[in-house]
Amino acid sequence: MSLLKNAIDSIQVGVEDYLMEEEDERRCLSAVRNICAGILLLYKEKLKRLSPEHSKEVLIKQSIKPISDENGNISFVGDNDKTVDFYTIKKRFKSLNIKYD
Repeated sequence: MSLLKNAIDSIQVGVEDYLMEEEDERRCLSAVRNICAGILLLYKEKLKRLSPEHSKEVLIKQSIKPISDENGNISFVGDNDKTVDFYTIKKRFKSLNIKYD
C-alpha cells in the first residue's frame, strides 16, 4: 500500500471513529490516533516526493549513507527500511523551508 493511500485511509478511519464517539467514548482516542498517523504519513509522502530519483527515498529514511559514483561525485541514499520520526521530519522540513501547521 502506498504512503498516500495509507494516509488517506488513516484519516478516513479517524473521522469515522470521531463520528461514532457517542456510541463508545474510546472512539475519540482512536480518532486522534488515526488522524495523527495519517498526517504523519502525509508528511512522509511529501519528503518521498522531494527525494531525488535513484536515492532510495533518502528523505524519508532514518539512516542515510553517502556513496560516490565512478567520477567521484558524492550523493546520499537511504540506508535501510526504517523511516523518519516526527522530530526528524520537522528538522528536514525546516532545512528544506517547508512550512506546515
